[in-house]
Amino acid sequence: METKHQNEKPSILMLPWLAHGHITPYLALAKKLSQQNFHIYFCSTSINLQSISQGLRENFAASIQLTDLQLPCTFPELHDPYNHTTKNIPRRLIPTLIAAFDAAKPSFCNVLETLKPTLVIYDLFQPWAAEAAYQHDIAAVAFLTTAAASFSFFLLNSSLKFPFPEFDLPESEIQKMTQFKHRIVNGTENKDRFLEAVDLSCKLVLIKTSRDIESKYLDYFSYITKKETIPVGPLVQEPVYTDNNDDTKIMDWLSRKEPSSVVYVSFGSEYFLSQEEMNEIASGLLLSEVSFIWVVRFHSEGKFTIEEALPQSFSKEIQGNNKGMVVQGWAPQAKILGHGSIGGFVSHCGWGSTVEGIMYGVPIIAVPMVLDQLFNAKMVADIGVGLEVPREEINQRVRKKDLARVIKQVVEQEEGQQIKRKAKELSESIKKKGDDEEINVVEKLLQLVKAPS
Repeated sequence: METKHQNEKPSILMLPWLAHGHITPYLALAKKLSQQNFHIYFCSTSINLQSISQGLRENFAASIQLTDLQLPCTFPELHDPYNHTTKNIPRRLIPTLIAAFDAAKPSFCNVLETLKPTLVIYDLFQPWAAEAAYQHDIAAVAFLTTAAASFSFFLLNSSLKFPFPEFDLPESEIQKMTQFKHRIVNGTENKDRFLEAVDLSCKLVLIKTSRDIESKYLDYFSYITKKETIPVGPLVQEPVYTDNNDDTKIMDWLSRKEPSSVVYVSFGSEYFLSQEEMNEIASGLLLSEVSFIWVVRFHSEGKFTIEEALPQSFSKEIQGNNKGMVVQGWAPQAKILGHGSIGGFVSHCGWGSTVEGIMYGVPIIAVPMVLDQLFNAKMVADIGVGLEVPREEINQRVRKKDLARVIKQVVEQEEGQQIKRKAKELSESIKKKGDDEEINVVEKLLQLVKAPS
């Protein structure tokens, strides 16, 4: 492995958790830092590196070096390298993947010894990466890809009060969060694992957010962690325009719609709707009578097709009235959100999707499903850039009539116009301050590594 860049400029080794929602912001930060005179070693498993290598070949080949991390071969369920990412394995194997990642510390130490980076930026699932860095006299900084608000709540002990009334979650959801906190993986509770990762971060913590979105929550996070908290911005990439036939079909369809008349519907790359949820979403979209693009994803273990998963009446109706388009697997989300015909984003409120919707000034119709998505949905409503779809009190299900009502509110009614204005204003404000946040991050990291001016 090349190490010649070490003598020319400071180098950063970045190690994200093995999930798309973590790798994407790490890569976005890597690109920004590589343009600020840092050389980046981007470390992950081979299956993850393969998925990002194509986009780096032209503009970043010299400044971002992909570095393979080998997981140990002592986990039979993960014998196939294809399974070395959360994207390809069933949820029941996530603890096994975490355990395998923990066991990769010796391999990571070998990488550090070979590359000798100036700094390590690591994720919450692997506090051992910071330990390894310190063993090699290398500074280490944690980079969080979640919101400051949700992570603050997660870190709280029962003796501390969460001081923001807008996050008034149902008791059933608080119990789910508590269960996740105390879930033991490889002998360590999740909460202890994440606390250790924050505690080991030297002097400061980086977090994927903006002060315009989370000012008071960032201050609270700093208060409870005793760390200087540095927002790195939303890290939303500009859409890449290609000649892909599927992309062209989508954009052509959108171009035939009126401005702000279509909702984009997506529940992220790693949440898969149950059959009941899918039926309710389909019925709610039809009931709203608003045009939509819906990205439907199935787990790799499933054998479903769109035709099998969706009600036949739904498929026939959207074919007949041209009101909807259903896309299986993947869609160019940034390009879609940036299109003038989009008037709302029906989202699960994963943090990546939330900040992407905010950055493109698109009102969010929040349908959170699990964990931090519940907090993000509350925040969206609190800052005035979206509305949350209410759920049934007893079983917490989303009902089609409520989904349809909120879609119509956001896209067609006066309340929606106010939300659109707020979303546009916030988007413009964040973009104006983006350079300042980037400069601040660079200055803080240079102070850590004591690089020559």
